[in-house]
Amino acid sequence: MSKAQHLGECLGTLASAEVAALLNAAADCTLVLDARGRLCQFSIQDPDLARALGGGAGWEQQRWLGTLTPDSDAAARALLSDVPRSPLRWRHVEHRREGAADVPMLYAVALQTRDGGRVLLGRDPTRMDLPGLLLAGHVSAAHASLRARQVSAEALCLDTLAPAARRLGELWVDDRCDCAAVTAGVGVLRHMLRELDADFTPPIPANDPPRRILLATAPGEQHGLGLAMVAAFLRRAGWAVTLGEPRANAIAAQLRDEDFAILGLSVSSDRLLPVLRSTIRLARRASRNRSLAVMVGGPIFNERPGLAVTMGADATAADAQQAVIVAAELLIRAAPRGRVRA
Repeated sequence: MSKAQHLGECLGTLASAEVAALLNAAADCTLVLDARGRLCQFSIQDPDLARALGGGAGWEQQRWLGTLTPDSDAAARALLSDVPRSPLRWRHVEHRREGAADVPMLYAVALQTRDGGRVLLGRDPTRMDLPGLLLAGHVSAAHASLRARQVSAEALCLDTLAPAARRLGELWVDDRCDCAAVTAGVGVLRHMLRELDADFTPPIPANDPPRRILLATAPGEQHGLGLAMVAAFLRRAGWAVTLGEPRANAIAAQLRDEDFAILGLSVSSDRLLPVLRSTIRLARRASRNRSLAVMVGGPIFNERPGLAVTMGADATAADAQQAVIVAAELLIRAAPRGRVRA
């Protein structure tokens, strides 16, 4: 018998209220349900969560299912059919609040006790690590966590999505998760970004021809989430953004056919620096705008800002917000010079 099994059997001899007291420190809240699914005892450890849930007012002796939103019904019923397991199986549900926002939660069955009840551990996904939620497969909880954060779309991009993407990459580099899990996680982040893009302040109409920018990942680059964030921020600032193909010849052809003020390229790996340099050289030769400015971005430039000039670029930006500022500076710097080839 494993230690975990032995511990589970020992705790299973206790009454549910006693078990709940032991588990209070293991979660943001602990619920004790009787055999009919009624809440006979609960404890909300986290003060912020307690306020969001209204202190659990009206929960005592109520059916737990009755405290949840209708959309949570299927997940909640599945949870009530779960048996304790290791690792815990977390399911996403949302508590309804009259006159207030629904409260997302992750719950798992911790124990079945001798009186026929169940002890549920609850975790607040808004306080959890977003990459951890994604890698564990809690996609709906990750979305709920993002929606519940009361900050602007811009702040969510810079302070939540971007760090989450970097963390996923670090976990893969450190061999703590496989490529498939990281790819799936980044895919969810891209979907979240598309949802947030609609929440940005409507952009200023980009009728001024010079405010056109072509963005692309460097040929061979696999990571495009950061570039998508840059595009969203630039659109909000009134830029007409075109996303190009990650091929040197395609980028050159687009610059030859259309008038862009700036070319923005993104790269994350040192091994792609030679192709980045050759792409920039080809782009400048092909561009119909003789004053084409080139901006580059990616973690390697954050670590070595001087590398941008070595690659033949004019500037680099550390994040999407800074990219808007750098683009404006490049546009001003290029203004006095001639723009279009005859």
